[in-house]
Amino acid sequence: MDSLCALYIFTALLLSSFPYGKGADVRGKGNHNETGNMIELLQRISEEMPTLSGLRNSIGVALENLHTLDFRLTQVEMQGKDQQTAARAEWQSQNRVLETLNWEISKISTLTEVLRQDLHTLNQAVLEVKFHLNHEEPANKSLALGVERVSSNKLRLMSATLISLKGSLATMESAMTGIVQNVTYITNISRALDGRLRQTVTRSDLHNKLLDLKDHMQPHHCPSPLPSGTNERVPRSCSEVAAEMPSGIYLLQPKGLLKPWFAYCDMKTQDGGWTVMHHRYEGQQEFYRDWHDYKHGFGNLGGEFWLGLEKIHLLTSQEVCELRIELEDFDGVKVVASYEAFAVGSEVEGYSLKLLGKYDGDAGLTLFMLLERYIEFSYWSP
Repeated sequence: MDSLCALYIFTALLLSSFPYGKGADVRGKGNHNETGNMIELLQRISEEMPTLSGLRNSIGVALENLHTLDFRLTQVEMQGKDQQTAARAEWQSQNRVLETLNWEISKISTLTEVLRQDLHTLNQAVLEVKFHLNHEEPANKSLALGVERVSSNKLRLMSATLISLKGSLATMESAMTGIVQNVTYITNISRALDGRLRQTVTRSDLHNKLLDLKDHMQPHHCPSPLPSGTNERVPRSCSEVAAEMPSGIYLLQPKGLLKPWFAYCDMKTQDGGWTVMHHRYEGQQEFYRDWHDYKHGFGNLGGEFWLGLEKIHLLTSQEVCELRIELEDFDGVKVVASYEAFAVGSEVEGYSLKLLGKYDGDAGLTLFMLLERYIEFSYWSP
């Protein structure tokens, strides 16, 4: 509108600068008047030039404002379209929510109608019962009232119980969720600790490694040394101890060993010469041990002890040995089992029972069957 108004004003000024009607009359009077009119016209034109320049600038500003307004209108139109799109999406979302709510309300209405019909049926049944009871003896009326009260009380009690159960169930579900999370957390911690423990060297591991290293450092094929101060050879087993010697602890050195070790020799039972490999009678000594203890032996040779699997293997591999087992119960009843041959394998073989000869004794066949069944040595492992 500004540019159109400016253009209209400029045209009106140009038209007013030319005196069409009166000009024809003046021009007919002579040249001098015509020249004066021309000069006057030029003066008027020169006077109007600043106005024309101002009009030209106004038109330019008006055009710039028109472009700015057109750009703003375009932006407003785009924003309107975006807002319209967002509004349409929000409307669709709200419409879906509304449809869902309507569906839920429809289900609730259906269930309400079903409950209403069930209640109506129940009321009809109650009315029929009341009708029949009213025609019976007066005692039945009181019975009907009692039944009605009892039924009402039961219904209220059942409703309260149901609400309580729902609350308890919610509490239990929440507690169960917390328990599951705690169990998961504890399991992860346990796995992490288990991994760290597996990478940690314990005192028992060091002890076992030292025992193994000690065994490997002992040469097994060197001549047996003589005891200091004597020319007698160290007996290889209790069977080589002199028969007149009493029962007790003696130094033995099986064939092929450099270092001897002590063992208890029974010199009384059946002419003596028995190397005792296991003695337990009071239960003071702990026999629930690991593999290395049963391999190297433990206990007190003067009391309860286990000689050691490695020593038993060395004793039974250098010569044919007999095995004698004596058992006594709490009532003092003794039984004996004897085997004319007995041998135990090496550690590589799991200290398995390699040889078990003919059985003799009064312990029955149960012990013999157990020895045959558990051929490889077993031990307690924590």
